[in-house]
Amino acid sequence: DVVMTPGAMAALNIAFRALFGAADEVIVLTPCWHDYPLYLSNLGVPMCPVAPAPDKHIDLAAVGRALGPRTRGVLLSQPCCPTGVLYGEDEIGDLAKLLREAEARFG
Repeated sequence: DVVMTPGAMAALNIAFRALFGAADEVIVLTPCWHDYPLYLSNLGVPMCPVAPAPDKHIDLAAVGRALGPRTRGVLLSQPCCPTGVLYGEDEIGDLAKLLREAEARFG
C-alpha cells in the first residue's frame, strides 16, 4: 500500500494512529518535535518524556528506567530537534539492544 500525505508530520500522525492506543505508553526522547506530544495526547496515549544526558545524547539509563510493560514505542528525532545532535551508530545500537532486552522481559 502507498499512502500519500502532505508532509512528514501528517505521515507520523497516521502511523501513530496505526501503532498506538490508549492502553499503550510511548517514551519520547526530549527535546522533541513539538507535534509528537500533540498527536499522542489527541489519541489518548500517555507519553513518558525522557530527558537527554548532559551532553544532549541519549540517556540510556533513563530510557531503561522508563521502559515498562505498557511501552509500545520510543520516539526520537534524528538529527535531534532542536539541539541538532546526531546520534551515532553505536548509540542507536545500544538503544536497540536495550529495547530488545525490554521486549524479552515484558513480552
